[in-house]
Amino acid sequence: KLSGGHLEVVPSALVRRQKQHFHTLEDLGVDVLFGCNGLVWLGVHPADQATSQDPNAELDVGHIPDVEVDAVTRERICRLSAGVRVLAALFLPMDVTVLRALYDTSLQLGVEPRDMRALEFQTRVLEMEAERRTAELA
Repeated sequence: KLSGGHLEVVPSALVRRQKQHFHTLEDLGVDVLFGCNGLVWLGVHPADQATSQDPNAELDVGHIPDVEVDAVTRERICRLSAGVRVLAALFLPMDVTVLRALYDTSLQLGVEPRDMRALEFQTRVLEMEAERRTAELA
């Protein structure tokens, strides 16, 4: 059972094959899981519960408690989720680096998560991707 996050479905061709598909954005407190089947999970990074429990106690793996998500983390998850939808709408391949760059760009431009699907922002994303690809070739 997944809780405390959001699931996005994108075409599987857009998810780049990686050595590791599970990423933690430490500074944001968000976990990102890219599935090769096109499922992208964005969720709150759970606190390390092993340190708060008795070290001799067994961990019940079958039961995952619901996670409370504060407003700041929820906004971060929404912004990342909107970024996944923008990349999918533009049919651009996605990985954690591109998603993080998109997140940072939306903050720099002051774009709200709900406005990230606007044409002006999508145009900026395409320009950013063109610049990135040009820099890779140089």
